[in-house]
Amino acid sequence: GGNVTINGVDLLVPDYVFDTNYQLLSPIDLEEFTKIHHHLPNVASADEIKASGLNLSQFILQLLQQVENNVLYILDLNKRLTVIEQKEALVLASPSPSLVASINEPNLTAIIKDKINDLTQKYADQMATGAAGPLATNSAVLAASEPASPSAYLDIDSVNANAGFFKDYLAVIGQTTVTSLKVNNLLSVDSISSLSGRLNLLAGLMTLDDSGNVIIKGNLNVTGAIVASQINTPQDAALQMNIASASALIIYNDIGEPLATFSGQSAQFNQLSLNNSGSATVSAGENNVVVASDKLTPNSQIIVTFNSNYTPASKYWVIKDVAKKEFTVFTNYPVNNDSPIDWLIIN
Repeated sequence: GGNVTINGVDLLVPDYVFDTNYQLLSPIDLEEFTKIHHHLPNVASADEIKASGLNLSQFILQLLQQVENNVLYILDLNKRLTVIEQKEALVLASPSPSLVASINEPNLTAIIKDKINDLTQKYADQMATGAAGPLATNSAVLAASEPASPSAYLDIDSVNANAGFFKDYLAVIGQTTVTSLKVNNLLSVDSISSLSGRLNLLAGLMTLDDSGNVIIKGNLNVTGAIVASQINTPQDAALQMNIASASALIIYNDIGEPLATFSGQSAQFNQLSLNNSGSATVSAGENNVVVASDKLTPNSQIIVTFNSNYTPASKYWVIKDVAKKEFTVFTNYPVNNDSPIDWLIIN
């Protein structure tokens, strides 16, 4: 090709189409391009012309490139025809009735020659009338040929293609590997398994791994029942249940009797077993007793109840030692008699 300057505008004449390193689109790729974009490659589309206007010089050169491309398609067909003629000559030199019949009925060479002559005449007429005349279709060679006879069933071992279009139905019996899959409407499957052992949904908002762990980065709304052997909170976090003022949370045992009821204003326990509780005794003549508990934390609240008279003392208090995991119950005077106490730690 070469640059041409017309009225101060540099234009590239597309003679580079005939260079040996020019990459001509295959008829299949050309057909796929036109199906997707609805215009020829390297030719301004209707939308581009509406938006930017029509540069007649550039548009004529774009059309010239397409005409030169069509010439290459015709030359390629001519080469293929030459190969067929050579094979036909070899068959006729040593004729076999079945082979001669397959070539001559109908005469394949004559059909191809007629097609090439028709295409050559069409493009000659087009060049004679100028580039502004009607162009050939996007895939002139394929469109000008008669379509193959329809086949209701295609049985082949392997297919390797750049693109495929199935209008009504596609069924794959066996394993299918897809690098990227887009489903516009409904996806129905019996089961889904992940090769990496982890299934990510909604861009990672929900994750399911092969150990059965489910991570949901959001709220989980369940209209049925949740069956679980245990409910754990995140590390160093408290279990929080938000209960609406007009509703309640009821905990049942396996025979259907309510064990506890929580509402927005109150909590009721029909059966309560606390591990953070116990008993101790302030011995006669002493004014304190030390109680050890591994449940003691800096936030623990300790409730102490004396079960008998602890005279002459009239007051008592509790001092915590979290480091030693113990607390001490003091009275303001030594007691005359052994004085048992019950204690409860609430964390």
